[in-house]
Amino acid sequence: ASVVSKRRGEVPYLHAFLRETHRVSPSVTVSLIKNTSAALTIAGYEIPAGSKVALDTFSMTNDPDLVNEPEKFLPERFLPDAVELRKGTPAEMIDHPLCAGPFSAGARKCPGSRVANLELLSIVVTLLNDWKIELDDPSIETISDVRTHCGTLCQPSPMPKLKFSQRRRRVA
Repeated sequence: ASVVSKRRGEVPYLHAFLRETHRVSPSVTVSLIKNTSAALTIAGYEIPAGSKVALDTFSMTNDPDLVNEPEKFLPERFLPDAVELRKGTPAEMIDHPLCAGPFSAGARKCPGSRVANLELLSIVVTLLNDWKIELDDPSIETISDVRTHCGTLCQPSPMPKLKFSQRRRRVA
């Protein structure tokens, strides 16, 4: 992890890839549930005091009014230039910290999120460096073909078959 943590800023595409992975297939689709302490109006809807309100980040980050071609896996949408272009537009909502990952945001953010993100980066870099990973399931042509089961967490069901081939190491 030390190499990853020292060079985090040098891997913007990897960060964009992980953000896009979370957008397309979040571990938790409803990231926040709160009780209203008072009656309120949101976008013209009257919400009585004591109601449970859920933040459905999956629907927001896959809304075609906010995300161009949401059915496509496009990590480029989270590269710094694309994020900058969304500022001041309704599509900027997908860059909100509550939509950025599975660990929430602000004072209630998971205290282990920094370590978990560094571990995730380290694992992905190691896997991609050491292995060529290919989909080994002809029934899957797009991300929409992967069925999921959502309970407390969302997961593929069944898990798509993958083929791992060890990469040859270059000898210096």
